[in-house]
Amino acid sequence: MSELVTVIIPVYNVEQYVERCIRSVLKQTYVNMEILLINDGSTDRSRMICERISRTESRITLIDKKNGGLSSARNVGLAHANGQLVTFIDSDDWIETDFVEQLVLAITKNQADISTFHVKKEKKSGYSPKVVPVTQNDWQFYSSRQALKQLFTDNQIGYCATSKMYRTSLFLDNGILFPVGMLMEDKATTYKLIDQAKHGVIVSTLEKYHYFMRTTGIMKRTFTTKRFDSFVVHDQIMEYMQVRHPELLLLVKQRPDLQFKCTT
Repeated sequence: MSELVTVIIPVYNVEQYVERCIRSVLKQTYVNMEILLINDGSTDRSRMICERISRTESRITLIDKKNGGLSSARNVGLAHANGQLVTFIDSDDWIETDFVEQLVLAITKNQADISTFHVKKEKKSGYSPKVVPVTQNDWQFYSSRQALKQLFTDNQIGYCATSKMYRTSLFLDNGILFPVGMLMEDKATTYKLIDQAKHGVIVSTLEKYHYFMRTTGIMKRTFTTKRFDSFVVHDQIMEYMQVRHPELLLLVKQRPDLQFKCTT
């Protein structure tokens, strides 16, 4: 497992949480990483915290940009990525210490294009570094078409951009970026990446990505017209599948929740 992994962490006004996130990455058992902290115009102490940590860790690069949102920050990270593999971590979340190693191992052993764990939702901010052992039986391999079918049916894979490891070429070779200025950026992107994963997707049911459910998170805010983005993206998926996989179109139509969720 010699591949360089790029870890992209968008940062915006998360002074209470960002150090916990970065520390969880620095504690990884897999060491061949570059960590890109994308400061998206933070106005609190977030940048100062990132700069302080980056001075003591050569694998960290701090990149400043004007505020443009999560998609914009992720796209900047992709533009600077040097790794053959890439993963995204939101700055208020954290990962278990073998998260990166196990995802890399799953991709290399199965020659897959994407690997993923499930997401554990956390309501308390306490970080526990405990590690759940991974066995071969915890993994299930899907072809690209099988993975799309799972995506539209039982939520086995989930739309979250986080909790996954990707071959960076899936983004670069296919011109796939996150949609700037739109909510539901994961929903708008993940199905395209899976469709291009010609060597398949490997999935574990273990929860090694910890998603912190902040009461002030973006999806907790007062209703705005941006919430209609989910319906826009759903229509885009319908149009895409009509062209690429019409045999799966009915599954998309029958999906009961338009606001597709991450794996839980």
